[in-house]
Formats: sequence, C-alpha cells, structure tokens
Amino acid sequence: MIRRKFFALLMLVIFLLGFLVGCEKEYSNSPELCIATQALMQSLKARDLQDFNSGKISESRYIELINKRDESVFQICVISLIKIEQNSNF
Repeated sequence: MIRRKFFALLMLVIFLLGFLVGCEKEYSNSPELCIATQALMQSLKARDLQDFNSGKISESRYIELINKRDESVFQICVISLIKIEQNSNF
C-alpha cells in the first residue's frame, strides 16, 4: 500500500517536472499586419485622390482623410511590431 502511494507520488513529481522543463515562453509579432495595412491604405489613398480630382470631396476633406490614414498606418504598425507572448506548449 505504501509502495503504491510512493510510486504514484513519484510519477506525479516526474510528470510535473517534465512540464516545468519543457515549457518555455515564446514571443512573436506580426509584421504582416503592418504590410497589409500599408497596402490597404495606399489603395484607399488612391481612391481618395480620384474622388478629389473628380470633385466628389473637397480639398480639406481630402487632406483630412490622408492624415487619418497615415496616422492609422503608424498606429497599427507600432502595435503589430510589439512582441506578444505565445503559448505553444500544449
């Protein structure tokens, strides 16, 4: 009876130590999101330029849209380049 309990406890300790040794933190970022956002914003800027040239939007609205798109690209790129902890152990 004591041998079984000792054996079960020993197996539990070995099992838990295996998890502690094998687990390691991994960090990753996603620069693909930054590239995709830049491509999307370039196409939207081209559409805004067409709308401005055809008279659908005013110059002030065009400048406002361009500034907002540039700020958005910068913010998304900064966020996408931050390394985030990934749990790929299980």
